[in-house]
Amino acid sequence: MRVAIIAEGAEDQIVIQNILRAFKIDSSDILFVKPSLQKDASSPDDATIGTFQGVKKACMGIEDYRYYFEMAFLFFAADCVIVHLDTAEIEQQDFPFQKPTKQNNENYSKELRKLVIDLINSWLDNKYTETNYFMLLLLRK
Repeated sequence: MRVAIIAEGAEDQIVIQNILRAFKIDSSDILFVKPSLQKDASSPDDATIGTFQGVKKACMGIEDYRYYFEMAFLFFAADCVIVHLDTAEIEQQDFPFQKPTKQNNENYSKELRKLVIDLINSWLDNKYTETNYFMLLLLRK
């Protein structure tokens, strides 16, 4: 299985890579799409930038052209794309929803995960729904 990763940062990519390796996915079958650890003349200006906004822009693309997804599927022949977002600082980003209530809510993680996945799918105009996996950091305090 070939896997492409769009994440907030290089450290996140390494953690995801290690999780995938536990599932017997070889490092040579993992592509770090965003942020890219390499850049050449054909790369977009923001190729090496991660962050929440970087993930959002990679998903939304420009005028419905999603460079990073096209690169993953066409050039790398990825079977899936993992999209990573960290919800720890959700209030500081432009999430169009409020976090669910944590206190006495045993479904907090499930509710927040669904909200974030629905948001990412909306950024993607609900394309790629069969080929995306989501890696979310959900903090429980």
